[in-house]
Amino acid sequence: MTGHPVLSGPHIDGSNTSFSMSCLVKAHDQDPNQRFEVKWTFDGQEDTQIARKVFSDPVRVVTLDGKRLKNHLNQKVACSARSFYVGHEGRASNFRKSNDYFAGVQVSPNPLSISEADPVKKLKVASSVPIVCSDRADCCLMLKMGIDAAHELTVQQSCAYRLCSHHWDDNKKKAEISIPFLATRDLIREGQTRSLLTFEELLPAGGGEYLNLFEGFIPGPVPIDVDDSRTFTCTLYGDPHVVQVDSRISPRSSSMDFFKTGTFTAYRATNRDFEVQVRTWICSGRAVSCVCGVTVRESNDLIKIDQCDQNRRGSVSPVVSVANPLSNGAKIERSRDGKHIQVLLPSGSLVKIKAEQSHMTVRITTPGSDKASAVGLCGTTDGVATNENTRPDGVVDLPCSPHVQTCRPRGFINSWRVSPGTNLFNSAPPIVAVPPEDEATFCSCSTRRSVTKPMGNCSPRQHISKDVDRVS
Repeated sequence: MTGHPVLSGPHIDGSNTSFSMSCLVKAHDQDPNQRFEVKWTFDGQEDTQIARKVFSDPVRVVTLDGKRLKNHLNQKVACSARSFYVGHEGRASNFRKSNDYFAGVQVSPNPLSISEADPVKKLKVASSVPIVCSDRADCCLMLKMGIDAAHELTVQQSCAYRLCSHHWDDNKKKAEISIPFLATRDLIREGQTRSLLTFEELLPAGGGEYLNLFEGFIPGPVPIDVDDSRTFTCTLYGDPHVVQVDSRISPRSSSMDFFKTGTFTAYRATNRDFEVQVRTWICSGRAVSCVCGVTVRESNDLIKIDQCDQNRRGSVSPVVSVANPLSNGAKIERSRDGKHIQVLLPSGSLVKIKAEQSHMTVRITTPGSDKASAVGLCGTTDGVATNENTRPDGVVDLPCSPHVQTCRPRGFINSWRVSPGTNLFNSAPPIVAVPPEDEATFCSCSTRRSVTKPMGNCSPRQHISKDVDRVS
């Protein structure tokens, strides 16, 4: 022999109904007295149920039928060869081992790390063993999964995915799919938690010995670290005072006052289509203003809560209206007395409004994905308290000091005034194209799924904690 044997494959036959591995033995020119012996090993151990192959020139290639991988999934396949001469079998050479080939199903990355600030994170499931059927059909393996802490993590679309023969890439020698995960948006700081993703036995959909070799196989578990990110909250209350986002990180939070009337941008995300505008009016005949209306926009969802045209001294009943049909993940909730309204959006953003006779209290909470990506009266979301009063042109006014009773940065406030012709109260922006993932359904895939819901609980708002979906 002139070198180590070479393992290649898997080779799928032309009818796409079977596959094999090949072992090429390298030797000198043909010698009628020379013999070769090949054995197959799995993780370095020979399977005695697979007979060794003895052959002579001109044969140099030995194949292993793919169905012999049964009970050897997730092991390294290799062949070993040695040579001897007829009549001198006891003086055979040492076995020479080929290169390895991992034959199995792998899940990566393992472990997976995900934050509430992240968009969907994808887990790849790849089979280096071809998925073939005896009837030439596009056959599949069903991957059912469960998460022990399902309240921390959701799976996009379903708790079961299919890995099929049409996913096979013969150049990469694997069939691969991606499963999107999203951390639950609960707006609660809990630190890092660890969940465990587990799979059930693979369920073949199709027939034949080559597909059945997957029966009973269970892919290994995947630890998933879920990291709570900081959420951002801004409050407008009274006549009105504004507690900006990053002012809350100071030992003594400060508030900003403004006595102006008109429409203002309270919060606008620069990394996505999200904006909250507020409208103020003269408050109870005094020389101060109060919030009397709120508009919330995320993508094509545009919600207006307005009491600016009502009697300041009468009963309170804000008018709630929408410009377009709400997306699947958007929701508006209202208390029985009509005074408490909250707008919940697919991103996990939450706007709560409490209506009083002459004013509204507005509380805006946004997810960690808005970090360093917000502007408006509510300030920035970069964790720096000194640049809260940033104007649209980037000029930064002096911040409000917690040691000053009244803070009225007039230039900053006026810079965020919105003209009547362009504000969200008077006109709706054009409809924008929404990425498919923004319209997706998410599933809570508990390892303790009920008989009535074997595929888990799925809805457009499953990735939003039930604690958020509650009017207070």
